[in-house]
Amino acid sequence: MTDFIPYSAAEITPEWLTPVLREGGHIGDARVLSIDRETIGEGVGFMGELNRLTLHYDKAVPGAPASIVSKMPTAFESARAIGNAFRFYEREGRFYTDIAPEVRTRVPQCYGSVVDVEADRYVLLLEDIRAASVGDQLLGCTLQQAETVIREAAGFHATWWENPQLERFAAWMPTMADPMYDYLGPLWEKSWPAFLDFQAEDYPRDAITPIANRSLAALTKTRAKVGALPQSIAHSDFRLDNMFFGDPKGQMPFALIDWQLTLRATPLLDIGYFLSQSMDIDLRRDNEARLLREYHSVLLDNGVRNYSFEQCWDEYRFGVVAMFVIPVTAAGNLDTSNPRAVPLIRAMAERSTAAILDLNAGATLPD
Repeated sequence: MTDFIPYSAAEITPEWLTPVLREGGHIGDARVLSIDRETIGEGVGFMGELNRLTLHYDKAVPGAPASIVSKMPTAFESARAIGNAFRFYEREGRFYTDIAPEVRTRVPQCYGSVVDVEADRYVLLLEDIRAASVGDQLLGCTLQQAETVIREAAGFHATWWENPQLERFAAWMPTMADPMYDYLGPLWEKSWPAFLDFQAEDYPRDAITPIANRSLAALTKTRAKVGALPQSIAHSDFRLDNMFFGDPKGQMPFALIDWQLTLRATPLLDIGYFLSQSMDIDLRRDNEARLLREYHSVLLDNGVRNYSFEQCWDEYRFGVVAMFVIPVTAAGNLDTSNPRAVPLIRAMAERSTAAILDLNAGATLPD
């Protein structure tokens, strides 16, 4: 393999791809003759670009992938700068090499991970999952999907719950205490006016602004609280667009993608984010208490001890308000040429705001 690393999917050539796939033992001694490219997930991801690469070989090899998905950093410069500041691309590459082989939650097979931090070049070559359909966060999840997600999340979180093995990943998987998150305060402050301008006229600005101001003022203590609660691996981009759903009785009822934001943190960030930003407001209101009880029950069934439901509920409320940072900063750094991003971020903001107000989640912020 040469030292060259593609910057975009257009630069992934048969000559570059062949040795990468050979090195991983995926195509034997076959050679990639040509590649057909198709952009996928347009308007879904804000930090990465996805392309389906259909591969044509010089000979048949059992098990060689007919197609793969290339994942590379976005070309939208302000979003890419955020991704680099928080090491999102490096984190995801390391997740697939260091953790993915050990997790029981279904994740895509990785055919290649190439990372060059200094050159700002990153390429992930992943399994093209076609046996299931991806969720649609703009549409919102169904109750059945939410039940599946909650059970899967609890099983994953329980595996790493207060697990000493978390220290194995300290070199690349940060906590919220990492200095890279010092950037979060200025980013929030810069984004907030644009976030308000972005919202519809009936958005409850007067109700949410004091909570947002308090969130910003308490950000350092909030980061400390995220690290003081029971720790696990938090996916941190735990939303419907990153989830695949198949036949509940089939071989792949659920799969989870997009591990760029992986953290050692309270896993209730994931649950707060998912229920408050991937569910229709009324559906969440009618079912969130029952879903949280299911999550807590699965944690206990998988060995978590000394963790009450009351504690789980309070940490869920904290996760809801802590993850409000996602739509705020996304709206402030929006690629308006992306036709799906605008209504999606608006939906995330409206759902998140309703949940914060419904749950009095601002009360969980540290003084």
